[in-house]
Amino acid sequence: MSRQTSVDGRINLYVAPISANATKVSANVKYILRVTVGGVGTAYNAFGGAVNQFPMEKTINDISFSTAEAVSKDWGIPPLVDRVTCQTTGRLEQSLLDKAKP
Repeated sequence: MSRQTSVDGRINLYVAPISANATKVSANVKYILRVTVGGVGTAYNAFGGAVNQFPMEKTINDISFSTAEAVSKDWGIPPLVDRVTCQTTGRLEQSLLDKAKP
């Protein structure tokens, strides 16, 4: 079995004047986590010996989430379904905002 994991993201920086001496800067990031699983699976007996190999259908699971948002989704093929929750830490957004400070 093989598994490939990737994370893509898009950053939106918002810059707007508040007054003659102040500017509002905010950052929002949209992330997409994708996990692709497929290949050949192996069944083992109680003693750890391989007893069967079988092709596994390629599955792609993805979840989209944004800054300050927790998103949960069921991943997998029944009956092996797990609940996955993703949430940003805010570190990327904060590092961008820190660079904008004078």
